[in-house]
Amino acid sequence: MTNFQIATVGDNCIDRLAAPLAVSLIGGNALNVAVQLSALCHRVAYFGAIGNDPEGDRTLATLKEMDVETAHTRVVEGITAYTEISVDEAGDRRMDFEEFGVCRGYFPDHREIDKLLRVRHVHLGWIDDGGRLRRLLTEAGVSVSQDVSVNADPENLQVEGLAFAFASAGASLDEAVAVADHLLARGVRTAIVTRGEYGSIAKNASEYAETG
Repeated sequence: MTNFQIATVGDNCIDRLAAPLAVSLIGGNALNVAVQLSALCHRVAYFGAIGNDPEGDRTLATLKEMDVETAHTRVVEGITAYTEISVDEAGDRRMDFEEFGVCRGYFPDHREIDKLLRVRHVHLGWIDDGGRLRRLLTEAGVSVSQDVSVNADPENLQVEGLAFAFASAGASLDEAVAVADHLLARGVRTAIVTRGEYGSIAKNASEYAETG
């Protein structure tokens, strides 16, 4: 038995925001989901790779501080992923540069996969495996979600078999519904599409909901 119910797999990242904010924040889709689930009192583990550098030390310490299980978080020779972000006068952010660092090429080993096969749910963030882990888990009957709006090669973002797929659209409600319908047609059981300040929608074969 594992001591966690949910696992997130994939990216972590240091977001380096330029002036006037001039701060660096710990993020990454898979890591953020783990932290948020832990804050909601779920037992969650983060599976991913961080560098053996000060930013990696900071990331690992933060995960532990947030009560995320880190037994399967690898410390790898190399640099922790980071993104350089500029912020305009309106507060809008633009990604100027991305370095995936040791996140690139990460894949769970056979012992870690055995753990993933026994949890209630697995969320996939950015992971450049050509969909291998998604297929392995879904074909074994594991409930899996993935955010397909992350910056990744399309071959890593196929959705067949996903219990939940997260995507983003513009302000248009019609566009969001079209994105959700496209995901459902490709085999997703429930699609969640965000619309920025206008909220989000969720849709499956029989139900529809929206916020905002």
